[in-house]
Amino acid sequence: MRKNLEARSPKRRGWQYWRVTSLDAPLYNVQGFTLWDVIGEEDKRYHLIETRLDLSQAWSQLNEMEKWILYLIFVEGESQRTTAHRLAISQITVSQTMRYALEKLKQALFEPLSSYYA
Repeated sequence: MRKNLEARSPKRRGWQYWRVTSLDAPLYNVQGFTLWDVIGEEDKRYHLIETRLDLSQAWSQLNEMEKWILYLIFVEGESQRTTAHRLAISQITVSQTMRYALEKLKQALFEPLSSYYA
């Protein structure tokens, strides 16, 4: 009698629910609709979210002058001379501040990665 109960137990019948199905096989007997059609895929824009979060955190480490200089040069497309004139500072100050700000961004964005490759 005990042997008969084991044969009918859910544990013994579990193998039935672990059958492998092809991703190209018709799903629910509907022609042209496969399991592959309902499985999600990685959002190709997901890395953009991470990049924007990383850049936002790095950007917050800059002071206001550095932010303005980088914004005017890289977003507005102004020259260093025009940026210097708009901010009432010398072109040399713009150049040095831009170089320093870019270095700060580089360190904030890539220093954490260097520990993985060391």
